[in-house]
Amino acid sequence: MRDILAKLGVESSSALQFKREDVDLALCGLLFFDPTGGNPNPVLSLVRYSIVIYLVVKYARDAVRLPIPLALLAAFSVVMGCVTYFNSGSLSQSCAGMRFGMQIIASYLVFIHAVERDGFSRVLLLLAMFFLVALLVNDILMIALPYDRADATVLYLLGSKFTVSYGHAFLFCVLVAIVHSHRALMLCMGALCALMSYLAGSMTGLIVVIVAVLLSYTPKRSRKLLSKPLVVVMAVVLVNFLVWGPIDLFSNPLTQSFIVNILGKSANMTGRIPIYNMTMQFVAEKPLFGWGFQTDIYREVLGFGNAQNGVFHMLTQCGLVGTALYFSGLLLSFGRRIEDRSRCFGLYSFLLAMAVASVVEITLSSQFAFCVSLISAAELSMSHEAHVPMNPAKLDDSAFDGAVMKGSPE
Repeated sequence: MRDILAKLGVESSSALQFKREDVDLALCGLLFFDPTGGNPNPVLSLVRYSIVIYLVVKYARDAVRLPIPLALLAAFSVVMGCVTYFNSGSLSQSCAGMRFGMQIIASYLVFIHAVERDGFSRVLLLLAMFFLVALLVNDILMIALPYDRADATVLYLLGSKFTVSYGHAFLFCVLVAIVHSHRALMLCMGALCALMSYLAGSMTGLIVVIVAVLLSYTPKRSRKLLSKPLVVVMAVVLVNFLVWGPIDLFSNPLTQSFIVNILGKSANMTGRIPIYNMTMQFVAEKPLFGWGFQTDIYREVLGFGNAQNGVFHMLTQCGLVGTALYFSGLLLSFGRRIEDRSRCFGLYSFLLAMAVASVVEITLSSQFAFCVSLISAAELSMSHEAHVPMNPAKLDDSAFDGAVMKGSPE
């Protein structure tokens, strides 16, 4: 551990010394998970509302560092809340829709403040420790208790099988950003995270982890190329073109054989084909503002499911207007005029893995935005360092770049 901290340019005494505001970073980390699984739970919902309100109020002044993206996300929150109330007539569901957007804003504010205060390296270390402990407790209970892992609605300590598996993928990607030069350690951690995702029962989550592990072996020259927002956007566009375009990937005989014989799923991808057939109709009926947060339209018509696609999940919830506000806010929050973003490659690999999985699952929502907010805070700090001399009172992150580049496999 001491060697890792030395490579990062972080003094072990300062990195591991507890600070009062570290609690806020842990509270922000809790927003990644959802123990309710989207189901009504007054106590847990009150806790989540309290955390979001507390973090937004406390760090509101940091919004001036990123005014336009956060204004777009605030507008998205209002649109989501209003659309949800108009469609459902439920005030509580409408508040939940608005809270969804506000918790993304909360993560931006906390990360911007934490990176500015302590440096990117220490924030990564704290997040890694928090996720490691949280997931360890979750996994022990997941293995020890008689959960019905065959049940798609099963809830573990930290949430659904998808949330748990995405948490493992995010932990792995944070570790890649910290210690990717230790290839044997990363391979072991990748295998362990993949195993836990498999035991949780999420094939999509397993794919996300596998893609992240494969990306961790990307050569140094390619890391700089892949660590760009445009590449993430292109990945989302490409996978959706393969499915919705003329190629019609899921109807291909080879794809069908892989789904049935390798993945062990039904030919209609566990009900996804009829869902996809209805999705265009739902979007066409309410193209501008959609059906509201966590809409029940799929369950009302088909008896089960959601959009099962990242982009169409947003379109069915908040239409073209809300979707445009959401993705514009995320995209504009990435740093500008940064020549080398490979310092954040581990986090970009999480976005790329989630982008790939978005073709069959709703992976472009809260966990995706959580990672974008962390990258945004890091790149905002990089952009600031490029124009303003480094404050010697802060942790030195300059060695971090050297550690990343030095340890990158050719």
